[in-house]
Amino acid sequence: DSVHRVRSDAVRGWKCELFGLGQGEQLRHCVARQDAGWKVISELSHAIECRTPPVLVNYCRRDVGNSSRERVGLRSAVMQQHDDAQPGSDEVVHVELDDGIATITLDSQRNRNALSRQLLTELHAALDQAEEADARAIVLRHEGPAFCAGADLKERRTGPPDSEPFVRVLQRLMDTAAPTIAVIDGAVRAGGIGLMAACDLVVVNSATTFALTEVRIGVAAAIISVPILRRVPPGKIAAAMLTGEQFDAEEARSMGLVTHVSDDTQAVVSTLCAGILKGAPQAVTATKELLHSVPGLERDEAFESMRLLSEEFFSSPDAAEGMQAFAEKREPIWGQA
Repeated sequence: DSVHRVRSDAVRGWKCELFGLGQGEQLRHCVARQDAGWKVISELSHAIECRTPPVLVNYCRRDVGNSSRERVGLRSAVMQQHDDAQPGSDEVVHVELDDGIATITLDSQRNRNALSRQLLTELHAALDQAEEADARAIVLRHEGPAFCAGADLKERRTGPPDSEPFVRVLQRLMDTAAPTIAVIDGAVRAGGIGLMAACDLVVVNSATTFALTEVRIGVAAAIISVPILRRVPPGKIAAAMLTGEQFDAEEARSMGLVTHVSDDTQAVVSTLCAGILKGAPQAVTATKELLHSVPGLERDEAFESMRLLSEEFFSSPDAAEGMQAFAEKREPIWGQA
């Protein structure tokens, strides 16, 4: 797609290209270079499009050889002129890959991690990186006193309504092969509750508070009702959605909105990740899928589908290795059978 080269910059050992996009233009590939020259390092699952002023996009990745840690980021900033373009604001989503776990951190503290265009764009890029690395689990955490304050109302007031990036983020968290874990040590409001609810497991501090405040600004909790009502019976959350009143962590757990409440969220997340890593990767992925699919199937269809799945897995090399390891009282070695 049409892009205009603006300038180069050195970031963490990579020479990274900054592209200025004109109105209506899209960036579909992320490009970086070392001494060997330019190469495409990622084809985005979504296009970054500029609808109003030109936008400056800086995307880089540094290969780290045999190391299990990798830090990546995407930064964007609105620029009025290509000629005097300079790098924009710092990244607001960070990614760290360590021993099969991708940790994605929301770090837009100036607006309480509101769902701005920049944050959503970078969150998509972070999920790209986690999936490319075949992460076994994805942990979604935050910096600052709020996990997410919901929609960026400043952007919503001044720009055209465009909820597609948020919808895609929720879909990706629900559909990605790896289990997703939201870990929350601060307030969660409005759309942030949807972001949290799209994750498979939700670990919150006992002091966390929640509120679905949409009705108090004249809108409905429309998009986020999809992941929320897949977790929570409508009658249990109706009062919160209709009144916008605040509720606490124990209430959230009792209605099924969160899975774990603790004063030490990191310890809980570490235990969950360790458990996930002990399972066979394909078995964990299949288990995530059936947790979503089986409740929507008719009884006989569900039994038939799960019978076939069970027989497929019991005939797999991973099952042979798992049963052999159990008999020999040792840890299984997945994918080696």
